[in-house]
Amino acid sequence: MISATQTLPRLVGAKEIATALHCTAKHIYDLAKHGQVPHYRIGASVRFDPIQIAEWLETMKIAA
Repeated sequence: MISATQTLPRLVGAKEIATALHCTAKHIYDLAKHGQVPHYRIGASVRFDPIQIAEWLETMKIAA
């Protein structure tokens, strides 16, 4: 149960993530389907926490 001091993460759809990453929503859904990007499944919906996506992106960084 969530207490009064806890807050829920702001979850967004694949389209919003895709826009920010300059790719398609289908690509984001494919990444989620294969477990390559952090996501939540709520019923038939797939949602993403932008903070977790930013952290995931940091792990994808390639050192030059």
